[in-house]
Amino acid sequence: MTIESAYAVGTRGLLVEVEHHLDRFTAVQRMRDPAALSLRGMRAVLVGDVPTGIAVLRRATEHTHGFTRQYLVDLLVPLLVMTEDLDAAERLLDAETDVVDDLQAAYLGSRSVIAARRGDDHASSLYAAEAVSAARQLDEPNMVARVLQRVALGAFFREDYTTAQERALEAARTFERIGAFRHAALAYSILYAVAYGVIGSPDVARLYAARMTTNGERAGDASVQQMGLVAQMDIAAEGGDQKRLGSIRARLLANPLTEQYRERFQFVLAEVLASCWAQRFDEARAMLVNLRAGENRSGPDRAVCDALLANCAAASWDLDDVRHYTRSVFSKTAEHVHEPLFDVRRRQIARILAAAASILSGDAARGYRALSPRFDPKGLFARIITANGIDERQTPELMLGYARVINAVAAAARASRPKAGLTPAELRVLRALPAGTTLNRIASEFGKSPKTVERQVQSIYGKLHVSNRAQAVQRARELGIYA
Repeated sequence: MTIESAYAVGTRGLLVEVEHHLDRFTAVQRMRDPAALSLRGMRAVLVGDVPTGIAVLRRATEHTHGFTRQYLVDLLVPLLVMTEDLDAAERLLDAETDVVDDLQAAYLGSRSVIAARRGDDHASSLYAAEAVSAARQLDEPNMVARVLQRVALGAFFREDYTTAQERALEAARTFERIGAFRHAALAYSILYAVAYGVIGSPDVARLYAARMTTNGERAGDASVQQMGLVAQMDIAAEGGDQKRLGSIRARLLANPLTEQYRERFQFVLAEVLASCWAQRFDEARAMLVNLRAGENRSGPDRAVCDALLANCAAASWDLDDVRHYTRSVFSKTAEHVHEPLFDVRRRQIARILAAAASILSGDAARGYRALSPRFDPKGLFARIITANGIDERQTPELMLGYARVINAVAAAARASRPKAGLTPAELRVLRALPAGTTLNRIASEFGKSPKTVERQVQSIYGKLHVSNRAQAVQRARELGIYA
């Protein structure tokens, strides 16, 4: 089998076809033959193991030269771009000269994406125009569609969303027509991102997410099918649609969930929101701590985790934790950086949630101050969030899931607020006072700083209207705190 034939099979993205041709190679050939290695790499990708696919194709490019290597490079570069290894992708492209005619358009398409990811919109647009022109001259629908898909992705990253939609839709329809369903699903993922993150249309986003799922299923690619399902689950969770969320979750968990793609974050986030709606805040807190600690977690992702942790703390009236997590969110979201659309949206969500946690826990001035025009340009959330919760009737549809969290927290906080105004953390300190333990010892046992415990003790004295430890202990006994 020639490298051109293997490349054609690999880029169609049909697992059954890839495995059929791979079976024709001997065990020795699978380790050495460039065509076999290209199929092995693509097979790994198609079953959801992108790191192995990259490793196989890297090894193949290191031991191959000439036009054969050019085909391998074109299979490898999109995977490197997907995993944010832009330098390696660019080095591979730069190393190739006299690229064969069949691959020139694809290479230009990849350069368009890389330039866009580096913030060079002008170069990205020029590469895109050249790529489309070169692709149109080829009598090969699969290659034309693949180039259009790359051009659409580049347009998305340089925020030219109209071009992104036009190119992605043409690519998706072409892929569907020729039976390249996996690539169709990936093209629809671009359309989904625009509909969801830019237009803010849940109905259109749901349509494209469903197309992703359907095409992933038709391609026999579990990871792409799950990508579509997770996208649908995300819409249901952020829209507060508990019934639909449960239905999609059941479909996802019917088969093992792969670790491919960033959508893993979305899956756990949806689980967290559902737990908060049910006021299972301890369960949500445990999931958030693990989610936040994930490898390669972005700053906006961590900010959302911290904002939800702040709300869980507000639900149990743990004001120290509320202050800790909201401080973290306000610091992270204050950064002004150029980043992908989903990260921009997550920063905004994190800021609104953290502001709500502050307002619900009695620090309204700080909360409303955090809702600056940058995060709340129309002043909507500053109007509809109060100490009693949020008005869901005025909440945008794709924020309803978070509004339900805020209202669940507000209800729990009202029930958790202790008598005499003592917080749970202050109650723990007050219960430790009768033993005559020093404040330093209490701080050590509770994992807090001595200054924090000292501040809590002074707060306790003020709330109980006493001036020393003995009076505080006596007043606590009268209130039944030591019972």
